[in-house]
Amino acid sequence: MQGRRQGLFRLHREEEGVTAIIVALCLIALFGMLVLVVDVGGLLYKRRELVSGSDAAALAAAKTCAVRTDDDPTDPLAQANTAAGNNVNGTALSGGIIDNPWGCSASHRVPRGYVTVRYSYPQQLFFAGIFGASTRNVATEATAAWGPLGGGNAIPIVLESSQFQGRCDVPNVANGTECAFWYDNGNSQIGDANWGFLNLDQWNVATSTNCNSGGGSSSRGGYILNNFGSALPLAEPGPTYVCSSTGHATDNWQDLNDRMNGVGCRTAPCPGPVILMPVNDCSKQVDKSGNVVPCGTGTPDKFAIIGFTTLQLSAIYRGDDPAAIGSPGVAPQNGNCGGTALGATTTSDSTLSTSTGTQYGGWYLPDFADQFCGASRAPDAIVPPVTVTTNNNKPLVACTAVVPSPTPASCDYFYNSSTEILSWWNLTSKDVRNKVNFSWTVSGTPDSPGACPGPGNTARPKDPNAICLVMTWLGYTDQNGTVGTGPDFGTQGEVLCDFNYQGSCPDGVKP
Repeated sequence: MQGRRQGLFRLHREEEGVTAIIVALCLIALFGMLVLVVDVGGLLYKRRELVSGSDAAALAAAKTCAVRTDDDPTDPLAQANTAAGNNVNGTALSGGIIDNPWGCSASHRVPRGYVTVRYSYPQQLFFAGIFGASTRNVATEATAAWGPLGGGNAIPIVLESSQFQGRCDVPNVANGTECAFWYDNGNSQIGDANWGFLNLDQWNVATSTNCNSGGGSSSRGGYILNNFGSALPLAEPGPTYVCSSTGHATDNWQDLNDRMNGVGCRTAPCPGPVILMPVNDCSKQVDKSGNVVPCGTGTPDKFAIIGFTTLQLSAIYRGDDPAAIGSPGVAPQNGNCGGTALGATTTSDSTLSTSTGTQYGGWYLPDFADQFCGASRAPDAIVPPVTVTTNNNKPLVACTAVVPSPTPASCDYFYNSSTEILSWWNLTSKDVRNKVNFSWTVSGTPDSPGACPGPGNTARPKDPNAICLVMTWLGYTDQNGTVGTGPDFGTQGEVLCDFNYQGSCPDGVKP
């Protein structure tokens, strides 16, 4: 009995199997840690990659959707997939645009819209396989919206919206359309005495703000050559009031000319002749007291900026350059040669040289009217009848025909309506004092308008201080920047957003 007790006691004291159990438990914990560190870490890393890829893809698709198919027919999905692939390692990436992008299709795009993209990736698991899971799908999605640019690095020269659209209805014109804008200090013009210059250092100010003397020629020149140093945001809601910068500065227009020609900029590389211009609402600009002074009623103290547009500089002309103002036409003119002495003969009618009889010289009546009868130039038409009298007003006899011989036989002169030449056929009656009578007409010619025509597409009067800007519309373009709520002038911005968070996506873009 005692031996049995000793055996049982010895059995309870044995520890050979405990180590195996502890090792097994430790291995489970170790594999759990490996799964947590390696596999879960890999999943988190891959998700971070997919988030970046989805964001890049959404923005790439939005950039494509922001541009009309006429300007860029690229497939937004192809652009999105390329951007996603550039940000995610591996070849197993799948997904694409979902939920039918709002405002973007193969044949139609709208000025405001959004696109949502979704991507997934089967991430390989290394240690979780012992628990029955060899891969885990990682999925992300992103939304990007596009719309008219709400802020950008602009130059300090304004375009007025009604003039802007009246002369060149951007964005509803074909690519390559030349748009011309006239800057002077006339009461009917955009900027009156401030010539359309903006003080970008006083951007988005209250209508009661006292505009200072900053923004002069020197700082304007730097901004014209290199753009403003940071993005200028539009106020929400607009308009954005910006102080004008008074005074005509020829050197600033030369700065713009230098920029167009790729010289004079203070940064490298030069920004080039494609420029971002603020667009003004003429009906809302104000004077120093904050009163609205529409174009033609006074000099604005603050412009009312409502958007941006992108144009390419093509030419800059002074206001006395015929290329800018054109040339005036000629009004129609009627007159007559009533009893004007013929004088010496000046020509002969070669078409009658083989006819029977002899002609004793003649006169080409259009030149005769130009030289002696007050016509502004050689008339376009000689109006019959053409008659000739002696110096004392005795009628002479007109030949009614000269082929094969003059008729009547005793006639004095013949007028050939085909050649407009009056020929003399009677040497006895020929006299330099003989007087001719006929009427004439000079057809009017329309104005030849220049690059910056006047009202009704007419030639402008010369103005040596004025400037004519000729710029080319390049079609819809996008710039890195915010999306605004103002009107569409063809320059777009894109932004990542999330409809789950109020205010994240721009106004006017809704799911």
